[in-house]
Amino acid sequence: MNRRISVAFIIMILVSSCSINKKAVQKKQLSETHSIDQSNSVFTEIEINARPEQVWSVLTDWESLKDWSSSFIGISTDKMVQGEIFVSYFKNTITGKVMEFEHVCTEYVEGERFGWSGHIAGKAKDHHIYSVIPSKNGNTIFRQEDGLHGSSFLDFLAKHQMTSMYKKFNQELKERVEAIYH
Repeated sequence: MNRRISVAFIIMILVSSCSINKKAVQKKQLSETHSIDQSNSVFTEIEINARPEQVWSVLTDWESLKDWSSSFIGISTDKMVQGEIFVSYFKNTITGKVMEFEHVCTEYVEGERFGWSGHIAGKAKDHHIYSVIPSKNGNTIFRQEDGLHGSSFLDFLAKHQMTSMYKKFNQELKERVEAIYH
């Protein structure tokens, strides 16, 4: 348990101490298509007892995220547009403070998936994709994929912490959707 807290603490310190130099961010550089490197990625999914459009509606209600998610609490735009830069807001699980990350929307397919790419700490960069996939039984598979690029040590620490955070977010989304629609 202490090891998990130590790893989480190290990651949160690194991430929260990172400041975004907006002048240094170049839209062209961020909007390049990135493939998810399976050897250095985070992959989680959960089945939700609801139709895909219901899951999508809750997931992309940016104003209400903070009401049910303990980590991802919003974005700076009403609607994501591929190639455009925006800010995402996350709650630091240790300090409780809000962290801001500048991203570029790398993909957006209404009702199916959205993704972004951006720096998370120093030279470390992530490429995150959220997907809503119809299952054969009429429910929905919600999937998160995140390719990590940069420092291998930071990637290793982040991968383990992010997997835990994504599983928790998945469960919170499932509970919210099923509470609304069932």
